[in-house]
Amino acid sequence: MADDENPDDGPGLIKLDMKKWGSGSMEDPLRHAVGMRTAQDQYKMQLWNSFPSLFQNTIFHGEQDEQVKHLRHSGTLDEKLQHAKQLKEEGNVLLKSAKRTPEGEASKEREEAQRELDTAIQQLEAQIWEKEKELKDLRQQLTSLRAKSERSVELLEEVMEEEEEEERKALEAAVRSYEKAAGLLRYVECVRQDWKNDDGSYKGIEDDFLRVDESALDSPEASELVASCYLNIALACQKLCKFDEMKRACDEVLEKVNPESVKALYRRAQARLAPISAVDADREAAMQDLMAAARLAPNDKEVRNLLTKLRKDKKKQEMEDKSTFGGLFQRGEVVKNDYKAEPRRPAAPAKWDLNDPKATHTGKLHLKYKDFDPLDGTICCGTQLAYSPFGFLGCCSGGMLSFKGRCFTYDVAADGYLRGEGVSGIFLELKEFSREVFTLMPASQANQDGRSASITAPNGPSQEKCIRACFREAKYQPAEVDCFETHGTGTALGDPIEVGAFKRIYVQSPRAHPLMVTSSKTNLGHLEGGAGMAGFIKCILQVMRCEASPNIHLRERNPHLDVEGFPTQFLSEGLVTHYNSAVTGVSSFGFGGTNAHAMAFGQNYVTARDVTKKDYRSLMMQKIMQALPPEVIKHTLDPEDWETNGAPLSEDKIGKFYEVEVDAAGTAVWREVVDTPPDPKAHKRFGLAGSFNGWSCTTMAELPGLPGLYAAEITIGESGVEYFHILGDEEPSQVYYPAQPRCRRKLVDVKGPTSVLGHPEEHAWCIQAQPGCRFRIEFQITPRSVLVTWLRISDDA
Repeated sequence: MADDENPDDGPGLIKLDMKKWGSGSMEDPLRHAVGMRTAQDQYKMQLWNSFPSLFQNTIFHGEQDEQVKHLRHSGTLDEKLQHAKQLKEEGNVLLKSAKRTPEGEASKEREEAQRELDTAIQQLEAQIWEKEKELKDLRQQLTSLRAKSERSVELLEEVMEEEEEEERKALEAAVRSYEKAAGLLRYVECVRQDWKNDDGSYKGIEDDFLRVDESALDSPEASELVASCYLNIALACQKLCKFDEMKRACDEVLEKVNPESVKALYRRAQARLAPISAVDADREAAMQDLMAAARLAPNDKEVRNLLTKLRKDKKKQEMEDKSTFGGLFQRGEVVKNDYKAEPRRPAAPAKWDLNDPKATHTGKLHLKYKDFDPLDGTICCGTQLAYSPFGFLGCCSGGMLSFKGRCFTYDVAADGYLRGEGVSGIFLELKEFSREVFTLMPASQANQDGRSASITAPNGPSQEKCIRACFREAKYQPAEVDCFETHGTGTALGDPIEVGAFKRIYVQSPRAHPLMVTSSKTNLGHLEGGAGMAGFIKCILQVMRCEASPNIHLRERNPHLDVEGFPTQFLSEGLVTHYNSAVTGVSSFGFGGTNAHAMAFGQNYVTARDVTKKDYRSLMMQKIMQALPPEVIKHTLDPEDWETNGAPLSEDKIGKFYEVEVDAAGTAVWREVVDTPPDPKAHKRFGLAGSFNGWSCTTMAELPGLPGLYAAEITIGESGVEYFHILGDEEPSQVYYPAQPRCRRKLVDVKGPTSVLGHPEEHAWCIQAQPGCRFRIEFQITPRSVLVTWLRISDDA
């Protein structure tokens, strides 16, 4: 102990005499004190570490065991000895009970159990290997059968196409033979002597030089022969699905040869009913033909059966309409009977105002000055709230709603509409056009269908009449209208009838630009009672910007839309008009028979679009339309064998691509763009590149016995997604890739071989699965097609 320490102050305490250190700084005595305390701590730690662990643990027993703690402080030696002996006996008992199996026996049991597990694992692995081998063989057999099946289907399709082509040629040859036979007895000829050129080509036909010779029809035998030829032409046209020609052939028999021909009446009725776009007027005319035929031949079973079926269908449709739509939207008896009224007439204002859904508010728009005192201004609103389930039930039972829950207007997938909700309104005022005016309404008209086959059947002639009335009121020509907002409910029957109705109006005069066709129901759904007002507001917005909005859900046009020879565009994206002002019309039809149409005019005051910029597409179309007549090369006397560099026939353009060039002489030359079929011999080997190998090349092995079929296996990485495409000759410049970016589908057109630019994942197929799954990718190339597919060959690793 140092001289400065005082034993009476207790352990661990240090007393410093400041007199010894003087009155200087405290830094030196503090440093000395810390050093002394550190030395003491080190000594105590060395002393504690010198104790064995069994002795160190006694410090804890005194704290954890209350009896030990009590005996340590207040117990006698005898009590401590007695308790110590008791604890020792407890230890002996525990020591004796701690027995285990001899080391050798336990080891043998564990080894035996391990051997049994290893044997079971080996057996299962062998079974799995056998099953995988069998599965691999089955997959190869399946691939072989699929290839054979595809080839068989291709051969069958080729045979069917050849048979159909042979049948078509035979039918067309039969028609020509019948035409020649009838043309010997009833014909038209040109009496102009110089109507042919020196090379045998024709200059043209003029009415003044035409002579019709029907003198042979005075003979009963000749008349019967001509009628038979025309009826056989009608039968051949029926098999060729040329129903217009079929009807015309029957008309020739009834009007020129024999007005009481039962066969002609019967086949003309068939021609009226056959097209999918047949309207109520066609069915009524067919029924009249059948009734006339039944009066002439009461015992003709075919006539009676078709007439009976037509009457039953009409009655059934009326019963369904009555049960389905009788109480829908709380309509009164007035509109329920409107579609049975005769003759067709303008509908009464009360009927629009109270009853008829869908066209109601466009009808009110028309009533702004027709049936009331002239007003300085008026507010027109359209409202539709689907607050009750009964409207949905009624529409579903009538097959009016889409199963997909969307409105596919003008699309091949159109199967009905989706009911929507909305409130809209406009303010009308008698005022001259200015920048403060959104748009002008040049005209509006409405009418009523009258008698129809059913309450929901659209009436094309009535719709056409309503639109024509608007043109007369506005003093517009059809070519002046830029955009047409159709009713467009997205039904397979209603859309073709509506398109046919406005086509007959807009096709009468030549157009400088195609008519843009839109429908708001693809965006908003069918607002029924508010649909007309919503469509008119859309027209206002379009003419304010001189731009037509697109139809969504339009991927492939409905093939039943009759637009051949009709310059129109069913928009799938926004398109601007060609001038700084625009005219558009909107149609709205109620299933009670009310038809309404309104027009809107406006100027582009909203956008800063430069309308003076050249429209190169229109200029090219103008050049094509103004091009010189094409050259015709006559190999034979048959005009069908002639060749030309001009526009192909309409039926030859379907599904084909053409390049059009207007040369310096002003002649438009049409060239068909033909896709080169795949060449299996173009590449000697193929490789697989993808995200799993860093877009390097993995060789694909050709499967034995299956020429043109290559395969490779991959393992899905940790991300669960892998991308790949095929390399011809294992070259990055010969890439086969899908037509869709990041394609997850197998039945997609294969593009290439070519080089790809940008990120390779945008030109690749995509496989998504659990990490560790193995897939086999197969690539097959034949002279007719290129196929890519993938099969799962194992589950997660």
